[in-house]
Amino acid sequence: MRKDIQIVNAVSDRAFTSSKRAVKLVAKGRAEWVHPGVSIRFIPNNHHHVAAQESANATRYWYERAVWSGRLRPEEHHRAA
Repeated sequence: MRKDIQIVNAVSDRAFTSSKRAVKLVAKGRAEWVHPGVSIRFIPNNHHHVAAQESANATRYWYERAVWSGRLRPEEHHRAA
């Protein structure tokens, strides 16, 4: 059975990852265990995390702008984000 690991400081709405991916992220120095086998936290100053955060912020901005301009309905925004 697949066990999902919680991401405490996820940059998107996806707050879980597989245990295999969590182990790889920790091994590469991109994350650290908060509670081993249960949850991880991305290293805030890691360049991969910073880039992912910037990308997520830009995506949110453009979806919000599309909603404000009327080109996208709010319910579409929630599905897309």
